[in-house]
This record gives sequence, structure tokens and C-alpha cells, in this order.
Amino acid sequence: MKSKVCVIGLGYVGLPLAVELSKSYEVFGCDANKSKVQSINDGKDPTGELSENQKQYLPNICFSDSLTNLPDSEFYIVCVPTPVADDKRPSLDYVESASLAISKKLKRGNIVVYESTVYPGATEEVCVPLLEKESGLVLNEDFGVGYSPERINPSDKNNTLRTIKKIVSASDSVTLDRVAALYESVVDAGLYRASSIKVAEAAKALENTQRDVNIALINEMAILFERLEIDTTSVIQAAESKWNFLPFKPGLVGGHCIGVDPYYLIHKANVHNFGLSVVEAAREVNEGIISFISNKVIELCLSKNVDLRNARCLFYGAAFKEDCNDVRNSKALELADKINRLGIDVDIFDPLIDQEDFKSEASSKLNYLVEIEALYDIIILAVPHARFKDMDSKDIKVNLKEESVFIDLKSVYGREDSDYRL
Repeated sequence: MKSKVCVIGLGYVGLPLAVELSKSYEVFGCDANKSKVQSINDGKDPTGELSENQKQYLPNICFSDSLTNLPDSEFYIVCVPTPVADDKRPSLDYVESASLAISKKLKRGNIVVYESTVYPGATEEVCVPLLEKESGLVLNEDFGVGYSPERINPSDKNNTLRTIKKIVSASDSVTLDRVAALYESVVDAGLYRASSIKVAEAAKALENTQRDVNIALINEMAILFERLEIDTTSVIQAAESKWNFLPFKPGLVGGHCIGVDPYYLIHKANVHNFGLSVVEAAREVNEGIISFISNKVIELCLSKNVDLRNARCLFYGAAFKEDCNDVRNSKALELADKINRLGIDVDIFDPLIDQEDFKSEASSKLNYLVEIEALYDIIILAVPHARFKDMDSKDIKVNLKEESVFIDLKSVYGREDSDYRL
């Protein structure tokens, strides 16, 4: 008889995990978003992460928008979002809600595994007390808890669940063996057994914080090089000739990992009266790049006699990263909104984004385009999806007026093809 596994949270992490687990276990999937569950039950993939082969396994899984509607399971895996609030403090609401829902079904011998990114200590300090209080059970006597941080890179078809080494950790050695056996069935790259849950939590936060700090360095250098009239891409290419140079690229840092996880470490550090000065400075630089680019737009428009009072701007791409349909914490949308607040009409063209998702995240003053029909004073290539990269710069600039500005934020084209590239 197959063990039963319930995956809670069916986003770009949870849905592929549920599919892979269904090859060896009896799997149930739960997500509070009713329309998402309905879409999955219709055989669709709202995340865009599943291959055609993986979609064939969807009928083998029972999906519901309520955990109470699903059978009891041996394993519960939590893959819900962990965003930050407006004040940049961690928001564990989804994790807490999932823990409460699980606690009402928790039985002796069950294991709860958390994949959601949290600050070090959150699983044992926040989640376990909720599980114990509502269930009446005791950790390591009646049930076990594991933590295995997700490492999925949305839209990446090469580095996937099966090909990325998985960190596993647990509240005791017996639980760790069971958690490891579960993940060994879906991860071909192998497992790394962390010495504790806190170590695993900290490792996940560190992975993304390191990237944030490195990108902040390059963003700051890009601003300096612009003032020195040096092309940043050319500098990176030259520096890359040294064997130990890490070729990070400048750009917008959004989404729900790199642009969020550092705040979880900052929060925990502050609780312990310790300031993460480097991490905080990196966040300030990466958040400030929005203002730098919007000011650059004004500067270029004035230099090319573009009338800002009647200007129209077109954004190519609005997802938080290339070849992805997710607009949560999209810095491209934030930049578009900032430019719109300058009095410039802004249209968004991104065929990967669902129109309803766009409306839920974007300012009501930003216009979603199904196709491009007008001429614009400003075009910004903000998120270079593969289908945009396949276009010649002339194909994009055909929608520009004679006196206009073209900005290539990710340096897709050469220096001579744009008025500015970051």
C-alpha cells in the first residue's frame, strides 16, 4: 500500500513536487486559491513549470481548495508563500494558516515538512507550537517535523526538482531518515543532510541573500560606470576573463526569493540586536535602482526633445523574471508605475502573463496589451523573455516615434541599438 502525501501550496514549488511524488506515492494537493485548483483539475498548469510529460500525471492526484476535504496523510509538505509586509517585515500568515489546518488532521506517526523560506528558527519557534497546541500531540513523541528548503528556479528547464541537490533536515534522526527516503524518490541529484533545522533554514536564506548582495555590487558599479561614460557590459566581459570573477549582471531584483529572503535574515538579526549592514545596504541599492532608471528616462527624454507631458511608454515584459508568468513583487511593474506617476501613459506587453493576474498586481493606471498597435515615445525592454530576444531590435523599435527613447535594461542588444542599457 502506497504512503499518502499531501502537498499544501500548488505554486511553482508545490505543483511539480506533487507531480513527481505521485509516481511513487498516493498524493493529494491543496491550495486555498479555488480558481487555481479548478484550473489544475481541468488539466492545466497555471505555474507554467510542468512539462507535457508531467501534465499526464495530474489526473493521478486529488486536488482540493480545502485540507478538510482531503483524506488523512502520512506526510504533509508545506510549500506556501512567505512574503514580506509593506514594512518589509516577514509575513508568516500562510505558513501559520497551513500549520493550523494540518494540526486538525495530525495523527501519531505523521511528519510535517516545510519547504517555505523562513528565518532561522521559525519552524521550531512558530510552526511546531501551532501543531502541538491544536493537535494535542508532542513533537518527537507523537509526530516529527522536517525542513527541506525549496531551490526551484522558475522557468529554468535545466535546473529542476530532480537535478538540484536537496537539503533535508528534521527534528530527530528517525524523522530525518523518513524525510530523506521521501525526497530520494524524486531527487536524482542527491541529498544534503543538514545538522539541524535551523542550519537548513539559514542555508536557504543565505543562498538568496548572497545573490542579492552580489547583484547590488554590480548595480552600484553600473551607476558609477554610467557617470564615467563606461559601458557596464563591456567591463563585465573584460573582468570575466579572470578565472575567479563571478559575472553577475545588473538589473531589477524582484520576485519572492532574492528580493524577499534578505529581509527574513535582517528581521532575525534585529531581534538579536545585530545589524546586517552589508545586507541592508544591498537591499537599499537594489530597491533604489528603480529611481535611478526612472530618472534616466527623464534625462534621455529631455535630451531627445520628447514631450514628457504627452509621452507614451511601452514596456516589453512585466513578470518578475524572464520566461516566467509570475508578476508577484515584479520590479518591472514597480518601475512602470513610477514612470506612470511622472505623468507618462504606460502600456504593458507581456504575452506570458495572465490578464487577471496582471490586474491583481498592477496599478489600475497601467494598461495591459494583447497586441501592440500604437507608436510610442519610450520603449523599455524590461523583461527579455525568449520570444523577445528572438526579435531583432528593429522589430521592437518599429513602434517608436521619430523622436523617441529605447532602453534595454538587460543589455540584450548592442550599445549602438539602444539609447541606454543598464
